[in-house]
Amino acid sequence: MKTELPKGKRIFLISLRSYINSLDNKTFVWLSLLLYVGFAAVNAFTHEVWFDEIQAWLIARDSTSIKGLFSNLTYEGHPPLWYLLLYILAKVIQHPAAMKLLHLLVATGTAYVFLRFAPFTRLQKLLFLFGYFLIYEYAAISRNYAIGVFLIFCFCASFQPGTGKKYFLLSIILSLLCQTNAYGWIITVSLLSFLIFEIYLDSKVRSLFFEKKLLIVFCFCLVLASLIFTAIVALSGSEIGLDEGWTTEFDPMRLKQTFGRVWRSFVPIPRLGKYSYWNTNLLPGKTMPALLAIPLVVFLMLLFAKKRVILFLFSFSYAGILTFQYLKHSGSLRHNGHFYILFIVCLWLFSFYQNDVKPKPNIMSKITDFCVKRKRAFLNVLLFTHLAVGFYASGMEWFCPFSSSRKIARYITSQGLDELPILGDSGFWSCPVGAHLNRLIYYPRQDRFGSFVILNEKELKDNLGNLAEDELVKKGNHLASDADSDVLFVLSYELGTDVNSLRPIEVFHLRTLWAEEDYYLYLLQVKNQ
Repeated sequence: MKTELPKGKRIFLISLRSYINSLDNKTFVWLSLLLYVGFAAVNAFTHEVWFDEIQAWLIARDSTSIKGLFSNLTYEGHPPLWYLLLYILAKVIQHPAAMKLLHLLVATGTAYVFLRFAPFTRLQKLLFLFGYFLIYEYAAISRNYAIGVFLIFCFCASFQPGTGKKYFLLSIILSLLCQTNAYGWIITVSLLSFLIFEIYLDSKVRSLFFEKKLLIVFCFCLVLASLIFTAIVALSGSEIGLDEGWTTEFDPMRLKQTFGRVWRSFVPIPRLGKYSYWNTNLLPGKTMPALLAIPLVVFLMLLFAKKRVILFLFSFSYAGILTFQYLKHSGSLRHNGHFYILFIVCLWLFSFYQNDVKPKPNIMSKITDFCVKRKRAFLNVLLFTHLAVGFYASGMEWFCPFSSSRKIARYITSQGLDELPILGDSGFWSCPVGAHLNRLIYYPRQDRFGSFVILNEKELKDNLGNLAEDELVKKGNHLASDADSDVLFVLSYELGTDVNSLRPIEVFHLRTLWAEEDYYLYLLQVKNQ
């Protein structure tokens, strides 16, 4: 039995669609963009930056040269493009709000390209832009993933089927895309392979290749050189920041977890009512998301089955990301979002091609026709789901702290402790506090002052275990002696050492959107001893 919306809601949706469709294209694009920018700006500037965001900003800000920047990226495991943009910006504006503004500009560019060039209905465009990934994950949280999405959409906007391609422009876009992040690198390989596969399939494109062989080969070599350069930069250190190692043995639980991420990308509904909801999913565990991902992927492959070049792009890119996540990096929702983005890309390019294969036997052809006929309904359900999650994430951001580091910094300032030397262990907690205070942090494991954290093996132990308390106090005493001053300890764990000169200041057990954060502040007093 068909379920209908209440009459009032149906009238509202029909009126809304009619109004949207009545606008001329230019008015629709700019009005929609203005609405998006206003909403995204509120999200971005109410968002409290956390470690991953501020780490990139501090590396860029405090690198004294391009060579120094690349040296500081040794343990980050990320390509350089986002850091280079931040480096240039930080030479002009040193406040981290500049990073938010840059990220918002990138998100705005993505929205404009999608509104202007994507072959979807106007309502679908609006639903997509205000969905979870575009309005929140790749807009409010300043990471290097938004610029990758922007370049992916630029590729789609610049793409023309058949012999109309501007290979040089596409090669520039791909050369930049692979320098955004590991997923941008994989998608670059996928899109490059997609272009090569089209040459193989289409005789007209193949003729164009032989006509302009030198130019096209040069473009492909340009992308290959960028891929190689990016891989060398990202893997240049003997240790990689937050390195999980390589999975070389068959692990059925990891396989289920990896495949389940496709479901989490398409249905990113978090655990409702959970305060630290970020990166959670309504479906707990690994088995159920993995089982649901199987029919989802099968449906998508059947949807694209009659257009070989699109099926190739979908299969190749998904296989690349799944392989990477299984072998190397488990990934969070911001990483998994690339499955959803690639689906939108495949739909975008889908409209450019005619069917070129008829699946056999006949029943398979009927099944693919069935999937194609339900493409619009399937997409609309997804878009409305993402819209609801996007509004939920935005509301949580407006009223709840994403990170408590700014609150801790304000407390330190209110107590007149902000001018003291600060000892921070672990750096993941103390680094953002130091950024808000605009102070260097003394990292005892590496016996150095710094702003950002050097994510080598020694520093990563901060996340695995606490520094021995006698050693921590010893290093604090040395720091106090050198500075001839009391020392403020900013820790993520409680000390049990009974030291007369070490006085507890305050304990914070705070719930934030990304995690529960514990801060322990101590004052090491050495004056007048």
